Amino acid sequence: MKVLHGIAAGEHTERSLILELALALAEDRRRDIARMTRDGLAAAAKRGRKGGRAK
Repeated sequence: MKVLHGIAAGEHTERSLILELALALAEDRRRDIARMTRDGLAAAAKRGRKGGRAK
């Protein structure tokens, strides 16, 4: 694993507890963003709005 920024910057061959926690938090945040996006698109569809680029 290669960490690009922050206090853990560098290459790590073994996963530490801190890195595992950071990975779990990042995955959880990614799921939250995806869920909020789906919820927002569903709410817009109920209002008759369609997502995507204008023609």
